[in-house]
Amino acid sequence: MKKLFWIVAVLFLFIAIFFIYSFRTQIDKTKIPLSGEMIYLKHLSRGISYEVDVISINSYTKAKPDTTEDYVSWDGRGFYYKIENDSLYVYGGNWITPSNRDISLKIKFISIEDSFLNYFNNYKKIGLKYFPSSLESSTYTPAN
Repeated sequence: MKKLFWIVAVLFLFIAIFFIYSFRTQIDKTKIPLSGEMIYLKHLSRGISYEVDVISINSYTKAKPDTTEDYVSWDGRGFYYKIENDSLYVYGGNWITPSNRDISLKIKFISIEDSFLNYFNNYKKIGLKYFPSSLESSTYTPAN
């Protein structure tokens, strides 16, 4: 009976550790200078293979991104971006445009499929930032 108790206790401990460390969320709050509008760049990570990037005007995070309100990239490998005037320029990712688009922010998506390595090596030199910063120093993995 003691042996069964310890097996169940160790199994429970492994499951608890997995759930505690496998759910990660990074949120960066960014202000658009001209409009004063706040946007939230979010990276959601669940378990081993669930990575999602979200651009939203809402600060809260849902368990599953809301594709009716938020811009969502299901590949979750991060993206480069810059803000100029009243526009957000997003480089990389495969983005889904929300069906109820109430965001007044101008977002321009730029595909970098064929030139990802160039951006990877030079993004700071050309004035871009990388999100999420938790993946910024990771090894090269093409976003597109």
